[in-house]
Amino acid sequence: MASFTIRCYTSNDPTEEPVLKSRDLSKPIDVEAMRAEGIHFLEAWVSPDTDLSQYGWVQVTETPSVYGNVLWAFPDRRRVIPEANF
Repeated sequence: MASFTIRCYTSNDPTEEPVLKSRDLSKPIDVEAMRAEGIHFLEAWVSPDTDLSQYGWVQVTETPSVYGNVLWAFPDRRRVIPEANF
């Protein structure tokens, strides 16, 4: 599989800017090493015909974006909850 740009997040903070890295998505991810670096969530936008579930990724969006890609997350999707507006 080719290399893709992944977004790395350290928290569920919706204002957090991701760290961008290049990675072959088919290679196993060492979760302990990832957490040791302070990274808790990974996200990647890939073409709809790419199935990452066999590598432990979770599909977040079913409908492709305007660019024709779908969002996948590892090890799980971020639970970004907006602040209460009251």
